[in-house]
Amino acid sequence: MQIISENSIDFLDERFYTKEIEGDIKYYPSVTYILGEGYPKGAGFEQFLKDTGENSRVVAERAAEGGTIVHDCLHSLVTGKELLWTDPLKIPLKYHGEFITKEEWEAVLKFKEFWEMAHPKLIAAEVTVFNDKYQYAGTIDLVCQIGKDRWLIDYKFSNAVYESYELQVAAYAYAWNKSSKLKVNHIGILHLKTQTRTSKPYQGKGWKLHEPELSPKDLFTSFLSVRKIFSFK
Repeated sequence: MQIISENSIDFLDERFYTKEIEGDIKYYPSVTYILGEGYPKGAGFEQFLKDTGENSRVVAERAAEGGTIVHDCLHSLVTGKELLWTDPLKIPLKYHGEFITKEEWEAVLKFKEFWEMAHPKLIAAEVTVFNDKYQYAGTIDLVCQIGKDRWLIDYKFSNAVYESYELQVAAYAYAWNKSSKLKVNHIGILHLKTQTRTSKPYQGKGWKLHEPELSPKDLFTSFLSVRKIFSFK
């Protein structure tokens, strides 16, 4: 099992990772930062700004906090730790209470249902990957074996699966496959806030493992276009 390394930093509102190359410290922008700055937000984001007005930043930060809590809980689960709804949270929070909310706990239960349905074999969790050629880095939520396939999966606790999420996992997969012998052949977004009501392979009530229709190669090509825009900006 691989765990996230201690080489990520937060600088103001811009997330970078550090890597030492021949004695020099290099700063690589995160995949999420690249996409956040370079990929069009779309009409939905514009409507969000109109609906929330001056509160848009607070609403976004609250949502991000909830996503962080869910991610931390899921990492605890896949690494063999026991979770209780009554456990106090151990991470500093700005908007959140002391305990996990009902909605966040339901997301944890949905993940448990996915795990019991898919029977994945853990390969890596919360592992940092770098790509030196295109100079970016990121943290992968999960790499696992499901049947004969190896999956790279990112958890999402948002209201929808956005196009940028697909570019994100494609960028992670490219970096992972360049550095690991256990190459992945599937990428997916485990969406824990869907409107699904029926159970079928890789789907349950309120959750779904979304696999992009476009190939990882095509998605990565699009990510590189965004990377160029990011560098220009």
